[in-house]
Amino acid sequence: MKELAALIAVITLAWPATSTATKVGARAPKFGLPALKGGKTVRLADFAGKVVVVDFWASWCKPCKKELPELSRLQKKYAKHGLAILAISVDEEPEAARRFTKKVDGELRWLWDKGGKKVASRYNPPKMPTSYFIDRKGVIRYVHRGFEKSDLPKIKAEIRRLLAQ
Repeated sequence: MKELAALIAVITLAWPATSTATKVGARAPKFGLPALKGGKTVRLADFAGKVVVVDFWASWCKPCKKELPELSRLQKKYAKHGLAILAISVDEEPEAARRFTKKVDGELRWLWDKGGKKVASRYNPPKMPTSYFIDRKGVIRYVHRGFEKSDLPKIKAEIRRLLAQ
């Protein structure tokens, strides 16, 4: 019985805590990350006044491979209305992420967070992919976990709702 109690205590301490900083209604944590192409630092603050979708993904993530082309199409469609989608790779090495980006239209802003250590660790995405929808005032208004094609109507509706505000 003592072993079981000790095991539960270890699991509880090791389990990542849900960050209140990235819950709906909280201000989005600020960040700056290198672009996958060119290495220029891109900051969340660069998009002040826009609706921003911060999407965490990885080259090994199968749902990400379906989601990112769809996000690219949405970026192209809604950019003129004030949408900015930041696609943040949490791959350990940038080359895997760069290879993947060549398969998707270039409409997204491709960023790299080595192993998710700088920004993903602050946003704490529960799975890959996870998208944080941030309003024009910098507040997280919706969090979308995972991706299936059937999610697209909800994602589009959230983008249109935020752009209309």
